[in-house]
Amino acid sequence: MVREAAAAAHVTERTVYRWLLLPDFADAYRTATTRRLDVAAGALRTASTEAVAALRAAVTHGESHAVRTRAASEVLKHAFACTLDDIAARIERLEAALRVRDWTPPGVDTHADA
Repeated sequence: MVREAAAAAHVTERTVYRWLLLPDFADAYRTATTRRLDVAAGALRTASTEAVAALRAAVTHGESHAVRTRAASEVLKHAFACTLDDIAARIERLEAALRVRDWTPPGVDTHADA
């Protein structure tokens, strides 16, 4: 993503990495990256119904034990990833709430260099 950002801004990758040290730029970069990943995730969700149906068929009607095991593993892997996405979204909402309140947890130095 850094390479693409550098090309879009007509600067070197090194410049983008320096800009990432600036809090406002880093926030904007993360937001843009998140939006881009959300688009990709949306496309995957659109295709997921058919994929789940195919995996379920392979789990129950696969030609071999290996096919059924692999399909079951894929279902579980993706179910776990969805759970992680939910947790990440909850963390994001909590962090946003903390920023709104301008609250700093005890022991966190907000003035430390990154």
